[in-house]
Amino acid sequence: MDKSLINQYIAMPMAITVFKQDKKSFESFKMAGLYLDKLDVVMQQMKKDFYALKKDMISKHRMDIKCIDQCTYIVNGKIIEYKPKELRLMTAELMRDYLYGNKATEFKSKHRVWKEE
Repeated sequence: MDKSLINQYIAMPMAITVFKQDKKSFESFKMAGLYLDKLDVVMQQMKKDFYALKKDMISKHRMDIKCIDQCTYIVNGKIIEYKPKELRLMTAELMRDYLYGNKATEFKSKHRVWKEE
């Protein structure tokens, strides 16, 4: 059982959710386009990677991961519990990787219109 793959599988949907929530906050910024373009690319890449990881976990590693509650998961019948702080750290680390770490991708500005006040 590869703990890092399991952690990534658990943290990735959380990171996508946080980025979606952040995107709503950025939309009120005057120069929101700068942030929204990057977030769009990051979320798209994360979703693509998550579905590839999910496929790999099922077919290659034969892992079945189910969420019982916010901090408890079952992996192939074995219960794994996380502390909320552990989940936050895992999620933040994954988000950093996708924003400016080894999984960051290039993006192009979509020339969104600035918000007028």
